[in-house]
Amino acid sequence: MTDRPSGRRALPVLTDNSARTIGAVGVVTCTLCCLSIPGIAAVLSATGLAFLRNDRILFPGTVIFAALVLVTFVRARARHGRQAPLLLALAAVALTLVGLRSSSWLATGLVSSGVVALLVLMVWDAQLQGSCRA
Repeated sequence: MTDRPSGRRALPVLTDNSARTIGAVGVVTCTLCCLSIPGIAAVLSATGLAFLRNDRILFPGTVIFAALVLVTFVRARARHGRQAPLLLALAAVALTLVGLRSSSWLATGLVSSGVVALLVLMVWDAQLQGSCRA
């Protein structure tokens, strides 16, 4: 016998690959909106979503998506046993968040380098996981 009542289906579970993709797209989108890139600002204004350019929405969104990405790094570390991707991802997320809160002229460089480093680390981590499965 099953534990769940008949007629009910189990909810789908978010896989690591889909969580990694959702987290990456969310982090990149939030940081691009925070940087106020003119093309993105124009698209948001044209679609009536200009209210999303508020830091009160974007910064917590970036934190939530970055936490989702970091959870996938923690789970991947349990599979392949290497600490380096997780530690470097923590540093990249910290660099991104410090850059977003900074008002200096270095802010754009910090955010950009943090996001690019996080994306590169995600690819490296996925390759490490793939080599473990084989």
